Amino acid sequence: MIRAMIDCETLGVSTHPVILQIGVAVLDSNLDVVRARHIDVDPVGQAGAMVDISTVLWWLEQSDAARASITAPEQKPAQLPVALEALNFIMTANRVEEVWANGTAEDLVWLKSAFDACGIKPAWDFRQQRCYRTLRALKPDVPLPEPIEPAHKAVNDAVWQAKHLAELLR
Repeated sequence: MIRAMIDCETLGVSTHPVILQIGVAVLDSNLDVVRARHIDVDPVGQAGAMVDISTVLWWLEQSDAARASITAPEQKPAQLPVALEALNFIMTANRVEEVWANGTAEDLVWLKSAFDACGIKPAWDFRQQRCYRTLRALKPDVPLPEPIEPAHKAVNDAVWQAKHLAELLR
């Protein structure tokens, strides 16, 4: 079974926040991370997306490296529809069968609202969605892997979570 872990960095926690980054880590049938992809997203022009001041203040408290990952991206940020199509391509090209994210009301909900706002259908069905946070809570004895710095860079968090997911599923 091919799985993907998705992590988003945003400017809010509402159901439709401004998305800054999408990170994806693909796990093969042996539960090894075989691909990781980072997509910087242009915060301008995300129709209806919200900015929460508490999240902006939270970002100001993060490390210089974490803040730099959103203020000085390594690549030119993609417009939201282009970023979502890139995410769909990753999922389809890797034949992802399960889509994991940290929480039932965060990343996948944020992406669903973004897909809806852009009129794009996600490459996965809601039946393929899984909650990493729930599995993690059910197995608190499984140790966390070493952090990948900087934290709060979407691809780093996605890979870190995917590595832990692999241990949880073993």
